[in-house]
Amino acid sequence: MWHCRCILSTQAPVQRYMKCVEYDLPETKTFMKNPFMKRRKVMKKNSFRKTLKVIAAAALSAVMAFTAACPAFAATENTDSGKTYSITIDNTNSQVSIAGKTYKAYKLFNATDAAKDTSDTNAAITYTPIDGLNLSYAADGTTYQGNNLISYLSTLKDNSDELNTFASTIYKNYIANGKMSETGSVTVPANTEKATIDNLTNGYYLVYGTASSHGNEVVAAVTLTTLSRNATVAPKLGTPTLTKQIKHNDAEQGTEWGNYGDNQIGDTIEYRTITSVPILTGFTHYTYTIHDEMSNGLTYQKDAKMYLDDKKTQPVDAQYYTVAGSPSANDTFTVSVDMVKLAKAYNLSAGAKLYTYYTAVLNQNAKIHSANNPNTAYLQYSSNPYDDSQTVNTPQKTVYDWTFHVDVTKTDAKGNQIEGATFNLLSTKGDTSTKYIFIDNEADGGIHTYTIAPDQQAAAKLLADKTVTSYTDPDTNITYTNTIVAGKVKINGLDDVKEYYLHEAGAPAGYNALTEDLKIVLTASPANADGSSANVSATVTGADSNHSVLSSEANSIAFNVVNNSGSLLPSTGGIGTTIFTIIGICLMAGAAVLLITKKRMANKTK
Repeated sequence: MWHCRCILSTQAPVQRYMKCVEYDLPETKTFMKNPFMKRRKVMKKNSFRKTLKVIAAAALSAVMAFTAACPAFAATENTDSGKTYSITIDNTNSQVSIAGKTYKAYKLFNATDAAKDTSDTNAAITYTPIDGLNLSYAADGTTYQGNNLISYLSTLKDNSDELNTFASTIYKNYIANGKMSETGSVTVPANTEKATIDNLTNGYYLVYGTASSHGNEVVAAVTLTTLSRNATVAPKLGTPTLTKQIKHNDAEQGTEWGNYGDNQIGDTIEYRTITSVPILTGFTHYTYTIHDEMSNGLTYQKDAKMYLDDKKTQPVDAQYYTVAGSPSANDTFTVSVDMVKLAKAYNLSAGAKLYTYYTAVLNQNAKIHSANNPNTAYLQYSSNPYDDSQTVNTPQKTVYDWTFHVDVTKTDAKGNQIEGATFNLLSTKGDTSTKYIFIDNEADGGIHTYTIAPDQQAAAKLLADKTVTSYTDPDTNITYTNTIVAGKVKINGLDDVKEYYLHEAGAPAGYNALTEDLKIVLTASPANADGSSANVSATVTGADSNHSVLSSEANSIAFNVVNNSGSLLPSTGGIGTTIFTIIGICLMAGAAVLLITKKRMANKTK
């Protein structure tokens, strides 16, 4: 049995400790085995007391280190002259709420003192096992129970792995399976961040909290005695966070990284997540997994890498994280971090940032505006240092990538749709070597659809090798073409701000082709704060007036390309009509001369 006369100190806001001023041991046979007993007979009384004070202080400081090492709470002891004992949970973190959360107190040991009132600070405190509880703990091949268990705890250091393992084992073996009943509990009322567990008896307590939003966790260990009837614990509720961002390829948007981007099909899109280092006190293992899900229009490039900075100058060694592709139906990939080792290796404290960068290609399955191509991520993290199976997910964060289309209708001067015109879409005005290659999706609802091929080089090489303008790959059944045939067509997969040039390669029979390429520029902007909706408009310009923009709708832009028929446009460099006039005059003159000659001959004959 342990006896000590103690003074409680609150000099440090997070760590509580006890300063022992006197230590008495019972006169038992067991004590006779103490190596200090023989010295007691020859020591002077004051010298003996001084020596034992040092021993007691060291032992009980280690015991109370279990209290101070509580991972999720910092405890402050208060003195009170009342006759009841209580533990108050007081959340001062404005970022996280504990409203609705339930806290339970479990008594591990008795803790009694001989103090008459709170002014009797030299009164001895006795820690004893609780009858019927029979706490048992095995470490290093030895099983500890009762007073031996208290003795073992006195050898452990603050925040040590051994101490955390002990707390984990007590939780699993006695609390989680219901072998230990709570001494008291409280549910924090709505709209408040403070609650008190009342009607407790003096003793050494483990406080345990549970809530569906934060998981279950052991949150504090406190001592209640006459000298300290009321304890206040302040939850350390700082949880890791995740921010998801996409890099915009348009400098005019003002912000390079945000929640909105737009691209041409085939572009490589840059993404990143920014996550924070959690509070790791009490954890020997910490689940920290980034889950990332890409929509069908995005092809992950399997290049995720983690950095300590946003400039990508401080890469995290690959031994501290693992990237796994397609681990589940909902995940494109995950990044699992050995957080305890990582934080130790780089001396990272809670709140430090980790940056994970990766890319995706916008593919032919991309949704075309007014639909978008989302990329969603969340962080799965540990919620209980004593139970690895208990994890919580951060809220999902989503960013959006957009790609656009134009609708082109070939008409005559009266606005009637005509068929048979052929076009190329160029990236450089007048240069037909810069033709875009398309996936020919054939007619859909009367509109022939052409989607920009994601790999332009491969598609162009395929057509060049075959010396054709259109080719169907027998393996994929995808038809590639560099020629748009109108009627009415839809061109999918365009980016905003880029300049596109519509070149009329051939006009329908009886119609005149455009004399110059039409310049098409799309302008897009987010329609709401999170970027999940976008507006787009078009500007179409050319050297002639044979086109008109019909509409600039919220989900498309459409315009007509007009061909004239029935007359030739003015031209130069030809032989003109003068020669034909001269020939006509000559023929007429010759005919007149011939007629007169015949008449004269006829008259002579008469």
